[in-house]
Amino acid sequence: MELPKVKKKRSDVSKRIEGNKDTDFVCIKMSWNSLCKNNYLKQGIQEIVYNINKISFLSYKLLNFHFTRLLEYNKELPELTQNLFYNASCYVSVMKNRKSTIDKEDEMYKSFSQFSHLLKDLPFRDKMGALINNLNKQQFTMMKNHLKLNFYKRFSKYLELRTGETRKSIIYKWCKDIYDEKYNGKNYFILSMKQWLKYIPTETNIVKHSSHFIKIYHKILKEFEKHKNTKGVRVFSLLPNKSSFTMDNIQICSTALNDIISYLTKEQNCKDFDKKKREYNFY
Repeated sequence: MELPKVKKKRSDVSKRIEGNKDTDFVCIKMSWNSLCKNNYLKQGIQEIVYNINKISFLSYKLLNFHFTRLLEYNKELPELTQNLFYNASCYVSVMKNRKSTIDKEDEMYKSFSQFSHLLKDLPFRDKMGALINNLNKQQFTMMKNHLKLNFYKRFSKYLELRTGETRKSIIYKWCKDIYDEKYNGKNYFILSMKQWLKYIPTETNIVKHSSHFIKIYHKILKEFEKHKNTKGVRVFSLLPNKSSFTMDNIQICSTALNDIISYLTKEQNCKDFDKKKREYNFY
């Protein structure tokens, strides 16, 4: 008999709740220039935000190029994990104050070598570990949503393009049978599609077998590119991508805040950060 799980309580959370029980918090909206008058601090934060956004932009570009190259050369695809996004972030950034080791046999390095001539100044990642980790968490979530939320619409359009069938009712019936785990019909087309997909394309299966469904997406994309001037057909990227560089908000946790203070003060770390976390949380 399996025992019920005991809910764990974090001591740091309990202390924070206890310390804030008589405190009200409000959100005040104001511009960064109004909030911060210190030019060094202002420029430092702006540099960090720009830097993380640039890493995000370039890592998306690299990963899309990397997966396309592997698929074109029929090479095995890596498992889609948060660590994959971290590796991509490391390749498109540099360490200013110390050397980083590079595995030149790594497939992503080979992709980067072919991709790097398009890049000019790479962003830095010194003391940006926690910020990059937060970025990679966001990227991993966006990747899962990108794959699972768009599949049905693109797959149904793929069936339409491959067969020439334009009746939505027929396409819907095909998709219903293809998605049916208990399908016992003998329609050759349905059976061949199920065999090609290998897994029922539910959201859970798409995320669980993401590398496999990237291959399916690649086939769909190839078909879309043949009909890119057809109404209703829109080509897409295999993984999330940004068509142009834009500035987005970045996530800052207490560890990231410690890294930012360390970067701005040029100190190795803030030894009293845990004790004076509330004082350091000045923005």
